[in-house]
Amino acid sequence: MKILFLLTLLITKANAGGAFLYEVGIPDNGWAAAGRPAYASDSSTVYGNPAGLSYLEKSEFMAGIQPKFAIIDFDNNSTPTSNDINLSAHFPGGSIFYATKFSDKVGFGLGLLSFMGLAIDYGDHWEGKNWIEESAIVTLDLVPAFSYKFSDKFSLGLGLDILWGDIKQQFGVEGVTSPAQLTYEDSKFGIGLNAGLLYNFSSKARLGMKWRSPIALDFQDSPSFNNGLTLPSTKMDMTIPQELSVGLFFDTSDTLSLLLGFDWQNWEKFGEFTLQVGDTSAKALNANLENTWNLSLGMIWAVAESEKLTFGLAYDSSAVEDANRTVMLPLAEQFRISAGYMVTFSDTRMFDFNFTFITSGDNNPVNMAGRPVLNRPKITGNFDPYNVFAIGANYKWKF
Repeated sequence: MKILFLLTLLITKANAGGAFLYEVGIPDNGWAAAGRPAYASDSSTVYGNPAGLSYLEKSEFMAGIQPKFAIIDFDNNSTPTSNDINLSAHFPGGSIFYATKFSDKVGFGLGLLSFMGLAIDYGDHWEGKNWIEESAIVTLDLVPAFSYKFSDKFSLGLGLDILWGDIKQQFGVEGVTSPAQLTYEDSKFGIGLNAGLLYNFSSKARLGMKWRSPIALDFQDSPSFNNGLTLPSTKMDMTIPQELSVGLFFDTSDTLSLLLGFDWQNWEKFGEFTLQVGDTSAKALNANLENTWNLSLGMIWAVAESEKLTFGLAYDSSAVEDANRTVMLPLAEQFRISAGYMVTFSDTRMFDFNFTFITSGDNNPVNMAGRPVLNRPKITGNFDPYNVFAIGANYKWKF
C-alpha cells in the first residue's frame, strides 16, 4: 500500500508546474508584463524589482483586482463512449502595494499578492478518476523590501518573499477496502529572497534585473479516505521555482515608450522532489519538468496629457513536452496579448484598466498509458480550447 500511494502522489503532485501568474493586479498587465523589472514607476516595483523603490518621488498606495476566466475543455478520446470534460472556471485575483522613502537614497515597500496557482476539477464520475479528480495549489505572498540608490544611475534592492502555500489533491483509489476517494491536504509557510538592480542609461532608458530565490514548502498530511481509513503521515517536499527576469525600458519619443523583457523559471528543480510515507526512507522522484523562458514586448502611448493606451505581446515556453503531458499536467506553451487604458485624475490619483487574452493553442495532446495494478485506464485526448481571459483594474494614490 505504501508503494501504491507513493506512485499515486508522484503523478498528482506535480500539476502546479508552470503555474506562475503574470496577471496579479499590476498596471503592467496592460502590456503583457513586458520589461517588468525596468518599469519601476509605481509601488508594484516592490515585487517587480525592489531596486526601483528609491526612485519613486512620492509615497504611494495601490490596490488592484484581476479576476481570471478559464475556458478549457478536455476532448476525451479514451474509449468510444468517452465524454468530453468542461474544465472552465473562474479565479479571483488582486494585490495591494505600499511604497515610501526614508531619505533621498533609501526606499521601502510592501506588497501582498498571489503569483502562483492552479486548480483543476474533473469530477468523481469520469473514467480517469483514479488518476485525478481534483487538484489545486493556492499561494499568498508578502513581499517587504528596501532599496538603496547609490547614484542617479544605479540602485540595488533586497527583500523577503514570505509565501503561504496550500495544496489539495483528490483522486479515486480501488483495492483498499472498496472503491474510495483519497484526499491529501496541507498548508505551509516558506521564506525566500527578492533581489534586484536598476541602471539608468539616461533619463529616457533604463535596465532592470530581478532574482527571486527558490522557496521550500514541506507539506505533511495523513491522507484520508472518505470511508474513514487513514494512511500514515506523508511528507512531500516542494520547491517553488527560482526566477530571473531582465527588462529594458526606453522612451522613443515624448509620447511613446517601449519595454522588452526576458524571464527564466526553474521548473526542472520543481519537478525533482522527495516523498516519505510513514517511517520509510525519503524517496527522490522526478516529474520530468523543464525550465521555461518568456519573451515579451510592450508599448505605452500617451494619447493625451492625462491618458495613455498600452499594448503587449508575450510568449512562454512549456514546462512539459507533449510526450509527458498528462491530465494532471495540462501545461503547454502560452501566447499572451494585452491592452490597457491609463488615466491620471490629478497629481495624486490615477486609474488603469487592462485586459489580457492567454491561449495555449488548439491542440495540446495527452497520451497516458494505463496502469492496471492501480486500476488506472489508458487516457488519450487533447486540451482544446485552452484559453484564459484576465481583466484587471488598479487605483493609485500618491501622497
